[in-house]
Amino acid sequence: MNLTIRHEKMSDLFDKYHIEGLPFPAVIHHFKGPEPEDSQPHDHPGDMDVKVLHGWYAEKRIFPVDGCYTKIARRKGDNFKGYRYPLDNRNVRGRVLYIYAPR
Repeated sequence: MNLTIRHEKMSDLFDKYHIEGLPFPAVIHHFKGPEPEDSQPHDHPGDMDVKVLHGWYAEKRIFPVDGCYTKIARRKGDNFKGYRYPLDNRNVRGRVLYIYAPR
């Protein structure tokens, strides 16, 4: 297997590392701290499987229909299924690494 890693700088506090050459697409997200207060929530491109490799964060899921939200703590070692919904990553604490693979 021949793997390559392609770096994508999203901001001063957020980098993506695309792992190419696997039988499925995978990306490592590296958050170096919380996103700025004036940043906008973002959507993931689709459903995915996620594993938190290091650190923790509080994920804020925003429900588009009524604007309500729920917070979920994601910690090192957690595995979960991510879905397409707006996320607010201003609650990152410390450095966070997680890997995801679209389903």
